[in-house]
Amino acid sequence: MSTATNLMAHFQKALMLRDKRQKRDLHALNSDGMVVCNPRDKEAAHRAEMERIGTDDRAAVTCRKCLSVLYQHDRVQDEGE
Repeated sequence: MSTATNLMAHFQKALMLRDKRQKRDLHALNSDGMVVCNPRDKEAAHRAEMERIGTDDRAAVTCRKCLSVLYQHDRVQDEGE
């Protein structure tokens, strides 16, 4: 095997390893169980469930995109009343 092939195999193996960050963002889940900041990505919803980074508790959400979407949703609801 050439050095480039060995390097590529090592790089691919490193990509497949699980994310080991200590503190992950907690994402909001919608009523369908999808991640609020990326509602069309089924893989993101599955990852959030498996890695326990998805929650229904709005006060616990730390993802900036999810918080922004939730805030906009609340604003629209308040204006509609």
